[in-house]
Amino acid sequence: MERIRQAGHVQGGTGLAFSLPKVVATLDGPILCRPCDSPLHWPAALWWVALAMLVPLGVRAARRGGVSSTAWLPVAVAGSMAVPYLFLIAYSAPRFLMPAYGLALVPAASGLAALLTATSGTWRRALTAVVAAGCAGHLAIQSGILLHVVAEQVRGRGDWARIAETLRSHGVRPPCVVTGHEAIPVAYYSRCRALEDRGYNRNVSTTRLRQVARSASVAVLVKDAGPPDWARGWQRVPVRGLSTSGWALYLPRRAAAAPN
Repeated sequence: MERIRQAGHVQGGTGLAFSLPKVVATLDGPILCRPCDSPLHWPAALWWVALAMLVPLGVRAARRGGVSSTAWLPVAVAGSMAVPYLFLIAYSAPRFLMPAYGLALVPAASGLAALLTATSGTWRRALTAVVAAGCAGHLAIQSGILLHVVAEQVRGRGDWARIAETLRSHGVRPPCVVTGHEAIPVAYYSRCRALEDRGYNRNVSTTRLRQVARSASVAVLVKDAGPPDWARGWQRVPVRGLSTSGWALYLPRRAAAAPN
């Protein structure tokens, strides 16, 4: 229970929330849906329809074969693993349900086998062609999503590395603190500590962050916004070569005055 409590604290608290629409919104590529404001390209969600049809067929086939537990057990475990992500947190990421998908594929495979063996002749050949076309289409869609996500991740990690290099060139070295937009990955690349006084990853009060800023090497990252009130007098440092615009880096004048 303590693990669950701490996990809920990191998420900003847990409670009843119907997150199925958010889960669907991540099926076409976003690795995090927080907030869920990207449009869904529906072909990427069609495999859910196939899964919803094949799982019951697999359960039925297992029951007819006298081995119903081999189908119900993975379905029950998959459902129990999916419950927290569907009803207790108000956002989604595709990785959350991957174990549930893997378990659901066990009866789905049996359902597909039962469907093919229940037909013969022309019907079997037609059904086999439909299944093959569906698999090919699914692979094509997932390959497109993969290429898109990989390209985004490569760009994002390149931006984090360039920001970290800018921090080092302006004297921000461990022990140091990074706060603001994308603070956690930038802090990792900079070998600093990430402290957040707002947003989803809040782990410190604003008062404490102000105290740290007076005694440690601190950098503030913002995107499409200005610095917090306590850093208004800090120097704005440009970061060149980023793939996206709107980034700004603010450092205390004592840290930004003498680049190495």
